[in-house]
Amino acid sequence: MVTILHPQSTIYTFQQNRRDGGLLDRNDEPFCYLSRTIWCDFHLKDISLDTTDLRLRLTFGEGTNNFLFQKYSKAGFFIPHQDRSYDAVENNIGIYDHKLTKDEPLDVLVPIDNWRFGNEPSVKLKIPKKYRTSIPMIPVKLGIVIGSDPFTDENYSVNLHVHVDTKKNNQPWEKGVTSNELTFRYDAGDDWSLDEELEHIDGLNAYNIKGQGNCIHPKQTMTIEAFMTELEQREGNQRVAYIGTDTIENITSLLRAIDASGLKSKISNFDVYYIPEWDGPMLQRIRNSMNSISSIIPNTRLIRMITLEESAEQFEFNLDNQPNEKIEISPCDITVATYVAPWATSARDSSKSRFLNLLSELVNSPDSCLLSVDPKTSKDIVRGGVVNLFNISGSYSSINLVNVPTMLAYDENNSSVRVTKFVKNGGV
Repeated sequence: MVTILHPQSTIYTFQQNRRDGGLLDRNDEPFCYLSRTIWCDFHLKDISLDTTDLRLRLTFGEGTNNFLFQKYSKAGFFIPHQDRSYDAVENNIGIYDHKLTKDEPLDVLVPIDNWRFGNEPSVKLKIPKKYRTSIPMIPVKLGIVIGSDPFTDENYSVNLHVHVDTKKNNQPWEKGVTSNELTFRYDAGDDWSLDEELEHIDGLNAYNIKGQGNCIHPKQTMTIEAFMTELEQREGNQRVAYIGTDTIENITSLLRAIDASGLKSKISNFDVYYIPEWDGPMLQRIRNSMNSISSIIPNTRLIRMITLEESAEQFEFNLDNQPNEKIEISPCDITVATYVAPWATSARDSSKSRFLNLLSELVNSPDSCLLSVDPKTSKDIVRGGVVNLFNISGSYSSINLVNVPTMLAYDENNSSVRVTKFVKNGGV
């Protein structure tokens, strides 16, 4: 038996704060998306002592008042979990509830390659043997993004079901041992803002730059593993570039991992590229912590990517602390881009050219590589809306980058995240 404890109302309201025009994978039919994450908290309790695995699933119910909304709405579990040690043997990470057990993290494990986002999202939790006499309540943070069309009004609503499946050792899954329904209704008076979402993420200890912190998405752990594996294999000092800070939990988790590793001395330079109009306001949350960042990697620079005209095919660059001084950029050894390529490579305007031209300058030596961490398809994207069909490898081939194998081992079939390594054609 499993019980879902939900401390809040199961009816949530939202408003359309922004429309992101895009194309779905479905016959190129135009469709707009509500770029809005609704955060829900609940706990799982009354878990049988012989339960070894839990699987949480989400389905959009028939009560959703439009078939397209029901079919194309997307969601995902954003679960706060402790940073995993790079040298951990198992491909698992522990959940951490910052409110209830701040000093006593739960050891419930989350396999990163069993964590899916989209129209039927799911995540698996493994319960260690030490909880065979008493299994504590397990906290879950649920982030939901709702699809909509241009004619959303007060009659629009979405029903979402949270299902819990259980498993005992190697026995088959017992599906739907319990479920709960959440309802989302349009409310023109909802005063949500992006700051509200950032506060939620910040409250999960996701923005810590040093020490212990939490990840909320498998892309963070996969970025860390890909970067650390690449860094460990290389000889000598390495110049590193990071593109696209967005809501910044990705870069802060990477900085924590670098700080905790014995490899940070191998990084000679760390350049963080960001777009002032989008990334700038969110980056403000860690900009005042530059001294902390510089104590991890002394030669750290925040570099602004400036678009002088919408038709421009090249960025101009200047330093965050010297906005009027144009700088030139040079090739790096390792370039990291997490959840950037789908939007950049599917763009219809010159932003695609600007992004590819940036990559061609950074990944432009025989020893350079790009680590691109991305959703497998547009159906695996939750936060940020719907994007066009994207072909990352095809886009990168236009600047003479080729895909090479990585050393990461995970089950891509059960994951919404993919890690791809690219090098200059003829490089390492």
